Amino acid sequence: MMEGARMEREKATIARINVASSTPALPSSDDKKSVCDAIDRAIAVKDSELRQPHSAQQGDSLTGERKKLTDKRFSLGC
Repeated sequence: MMEGARMEREKATIARINVASSTPALPSSDDKKSVCDAIDRAIAVKDSELRQPHSAQQGDSLTGERKKLTDKRFSLGC
């Protein structure tokens, strides 16, 4: 039950990151900080998922998602 709630929060965070990173205008400093914080939390979630037992395919998928998040963080200048 708690696992499901955590997964929903993670999906919401990633959705916010995707929406924020798809906007053409640069975010203000407050928005940028909140987006950067959300990206950092999403990366921490991916790291914790990677520490759990998983198949090779799941590991590759999680690593790819983590790389996308770090790329977004870099492009925003976090």
